[in-house]
Amino acid sequence: MIRNSVSVLILATLALSSNLNAQAPASAPAAPKAAAHGPKFVCTNSPFNFGAVWAGSRIDHKFLVRNDGDAPLQILQAKPACSCTLVGDYPRIIQPGQTAEFPAILDTRHKHDQTDVALDITTNEPLPMHKLEITGFVKNALKLEPVGSNWFYGIKDGNPETHTITLRNGTENAVHLELIPMPATSAFNVQLAETKPGQEFTATVTAKGPFKDGSTQEFAQIRTSIQEVPIYKLELNAFKPPRIQVSPPYMGVDGNQREVQKRPLVIMNNGKTPLNVADITVSNGLFNPRLVKKDTNRYEFEIIIPPFYRPTADGETIMFNTDDADMKQIYVRVVPSGNPPPIELVPAQFRENALGKKLPTVTVKAVVTSAPSL
Repeated sequence: MIRNSVSVLILATLALSSNLNAQAPASAPAAPKAAAHGPKFVCTNSPFNFGAVWAGSRIDHKFLVRNDGDAPLQILQAKPACSCTLVGDYPRIIQPGQTAEFPAILDTRHKHDQTDVALDITTNEPLPMHKLEITGFVKNALKLEPVGSNWFYGIKDGNPETHTITLRNGTENAVHLELIPMPATSAFNVQLAETKPGQEFTATVTAKGPFKDGSTQEFAQIRTSIQEVPIYKLELNAFKPPRIQVSPPYMGVDGNQREVQKRPLVIMNNGKTPLNVADITVSNGLFNPRLVKKDTNRYEFEIIIPPFYRPTADGETIMFNTDDADMKQIYVRVVPSGNPPPIELVPAQFRENALGKKLPTVTVKAVVTSAPSL
């Protein structure tokens, strides 16, 4: 009797449990994740490793950039991290699902050992900064020490200057070097001596002149026993400051600047005759020039470049009027450079700037003034 009662109780419990399970509503499926909206920058072949190459090799690579979003991807700027890298023409708008090429060139002449460079890309995404990276190892047949010893700064005619340059063997095997004599017209005298057999050499370089104003570059050619580098070119540079030095000698503006730029412009008097700048005339009043600092032999100016401004093909002129007998006017050209953004990517309020907006010519006195509010 007890056994039958227990059996009935178990069956009743199972029946109740089954009934409750049948009546319980099924749990709702998880809500699908909302798809990301807007553009999405994806590069499928960065970083690019070029392996191991000899210094002087040119590295060409095409980065592939895809828009994985659902809105147009705008490329606002592609800027190399150093002057050794160039970026070719690239699309400014990539539609959803499309892939575009970004060609890049790396000059390895002044690179050595492990090398890592990048292109900085700015887009219209909420997180707009990206890097396209190039990496690899650059082999040098000869390593120059100390770095920069092949440069002669502030050289003057009639005052020869001598530098001692150490050239170390950058290969695993002993090397033999032979200097090819410099031309008789060269501004440099070069002598080469072996200091550690097969491993270390000393180049004694004298900058004897004559030199022209500004930069002079020549190469001392050295025969080597290295099969891959039969001729090593030792770069030699000298800079003779002109009597009146303007930096920069011109201004290139590409129109990609998204904010006001304050460009410095310096006039140096390297001679003995005093130089006074009376006033500044700009062919475009947009530039709003001003003198920010004046010393005995140095004038520091500031030139305003508005957002997205790009000069027309004819360019603009900044003229400095002086009391110098030989250089009464100093001219600095403002010229278009690089690739401007497509006009449709320029905010409406700045499109006149992008098309070379021009205000009347302005002349201001060369008097130190405080910065105007912008």
